[in-house]
Amino acid sequence: MPKHAVPLALAFLAVLAAAAIPHAAAAETHPFSVRDMVAMERLDEPVASPDGRWVVFTRRTWDEAAN
Repeated sequence: MPKHAVPLALAFLAVLAAAAIPHAAAAETHPFSVRDMVAMERLDEPVASPDGRWVVFTRRTWDEAAN
């Protein structure tokens, strides 16, 4: 296993957790629906820099007006 795999995984989880906290605190209580799932922002494709110091993610969002 590469030396940077564990810190990379921990960084990915930390970013996901940090992104979810503000939205969860501000959201109204209602049953989770397919619309909620589609509207969630997604972080994907983590790629480490060659020196292992940085991680870049792809952030995907849904534009309801443009579908």
